[in-house]
Amino acid sequence: MRELRAWITLTRHALLLWRTGQLRFRLETFGVYYPALPYSAPWWRISTPVAFMLLRRARSYAHWLVEMDDLRKKS
Repeated sequence: MRELRAWITLTRHALLLWRTGQLRFRLETFGVYYPALPYSAPWWRISTPVAFMLLRRARSYAHWLVEMDDLRKKS
């Protein structure tokens, strides 16, 4: 159950980032997404090795989000 909660929290967090327009900024910060000038390259220029590294760390990040959510609710 803890694992499912972590993945649900990660999904909610990703949707929140997308809805607020911060997802692109976060991906640029982690080096996953590289913006391109108009008409010079596709808008989705993604660094594949960094994307795989981020996906490998997704489980740990999801558990960290759950811990932060629990701490926020206790306050």
